[in-house]
Amino acid sequence: NNVASTFRQLQVPIALQYQISRKIFASAGLRYSYLTAAPDDLTFPAGSFQADLSSSKSILIDNNLVRRSDLAASFGLGFNLGKHFLLRMDYFHGFSPYLDFDKSGSRSDYHRTFNLGLSYYIGP
Repeated sequence: NNVASTFRQLQVPIALQYQISRKIFASAGLRYSYLTAAPDDLTFPAGSFQADLSSSKSILIDNNLVRRSDLAASFGLGFNLGKHFLLRMDYFHGFSPYLDFDKSGSRSDYHRTFNLGLSYYIGP
């Protein structure tokens, strides 16, 4: 049973960039993230200990069911598209599982993020 939900985080990436050619670069680094909001409309199966939790602003945060902070490795590739445009692709993979209540030993709940972005630089 897969659950897909939206979690809001403040993220601070730190990466080193290596210029492969005039137009192509690669990057690698770390990203620290802090959870600011989690879904408040989750339902849990009847009989699970989570089903007995009181309703609150955020069940996951208020009952310490998710980690508030996370550290992730980042890898990326970028392309300079002319003087002002840049196309960038990044992948982030968290080091720690984000669900604190799952003690099964077969964890797959790591933050995994793929970003694709187009930037425009102002100036000369």
